[in-house]
Amino acid sequence: MEVDELPRTGLTYPENVQFYMNHLHQLGLAGIFQQGNQEPIFGNEPREQVGVRVRSQYMLTDFGQRFIHACTAGEATNDFS
Repeated sequence: MEVDELPRTGLTYPENVQFYMNHLHQLGLAGIFQQGNQEPIFGNEPREQVGVRVRSQYMLTDFGQRFIHACTAGEATNDFS
């Protein structure tokens, strides 16, 4: 992972983000979804593909948005930013 911009300032245990996301995903409330296409990564010499870059985003599912709305009587956003 190159960059993870999920805000962690309000979390008591920010090191548990992956644990939290796994459980939110199992409940069908949120997930990490791929954005766009994979980009090839090339080495210098010889020029050959050495990997791929995948851009992903933390997002609430439709069910997750409705769950938040029901619990807070407010508007749910589609991402965690």
